Amino acid sequence: MTRKIGGRPGGNAVDATATVRTGPITPGRPSTTRMMCDASLMGTERTLLGLFNGSVGHRVDHDTLALTSENGTIVHARAAK
Repeated sequence: MTRKIGGRPGGNAVDATATVRTGPITPGRPSTTRMMCDASLMGTERTLLGLFNGSVGHRVDHDTLALTSENGTIVHARAAK
């Protein structure tokens, strides 16, 4: 099943499609806005965008989503309120 995914991990918006099934998520190529942000936010964005290079494991715990890349990098995302 293909779904739209997106968010704002720092200063920029990120959108993509992802193939979602039981097991890993396979994100498609992301599109992003290209604004300069604080250096710490840019680092967060680079880490998140690195997840788009392969399959991603996922776990949901209440309003938090944990994404784990093939190399073991983990990114936590919280639902917007």
